[in-house]
Amino acid sequence: MSRAVITAVAGLVVIAAAVGAATTLGQARQRPAAELYGHWSMTTQGATVPSLIGTEDLTLHGLWRSVDGVAGDAVEFYDKSTAFGIAHGSESDNAGTEDFAMGVTFTSEPPEAGVGFSGNIMQKGRANEQGQVKLSALPTPLGGATFCRVKGTNGYQLLKSKVIIDDGDYHTAVCWREDVTIGLTVDGETLTMDFDPGSITTDEPVRIGNQAAEGNWADQHFGSNDCSVWVIGAGARELALSSTPC
Repeated sequence: MSRAVITAVAGLVVIAAAVGAATTLGQARQRPAAELYGHWSMTTQGATVPSLIGTEDLTLHGLWRSVDGVAGDAVEFYDKSTAFGIAHGSESDNAGTEDFAMGVTFTSEPPEAGVGFSGNIMQKGRANEQGQVKLSALPTPLGGATFCRVKGTNGYQLLKSKVIIDDGDYHTAVCWREDVTIGLTVDGETLTMDFDPGSITTDEPVRIGNQAAEGNWADQHFGSNDCSVWVIGAGARELALSSTPC
């Protein structure tokens, strides 16, 4: 990296770039362009959901069934026993300090109130880890709603959409970060918060439906998953929205 020479002249500070350097004061760091790290349409081959982009496939566990989706098949989780999909090999697909977007097209049964229910629609990372991004379905006084949880080295925040999602229809939710802003977009309605989560890293893979085999029914997404995406890089939100439904 080129070093800058700083010279004081009559109370002024002159910054001269070293030979061959091309720097501009205040120039923002160039962020990598958005890239799909996971894209699954939920058309199954046995218990496998092949990746649409040649990356990690999703492997399904527990009780699930194929149902009609928006365009093609969807995977429905319908039983109180633990069921989920896991993308083995996606452990290192971390956003760090880059922009990201997690997007899902899904349906939801009415979440059960008063029992600590938090249906895990899609997630990377867990609540007790340094990094987590999660979309979940939670009960509200008006009906089921989508929550987005973002956790990094600077702590965590929750965003709750006002769009009711337990009506039997398919909905699209995208949880995203753009620099020091996080947001949740559900069916085109966007909620934002000024929050810098810091770096988001986890050794956990991308999952849908539940957190893992040790999860219980209160963590279970009851409903259908039609399409899921995990995007990292500048413009992630736009790429996720344009990729869901699949």
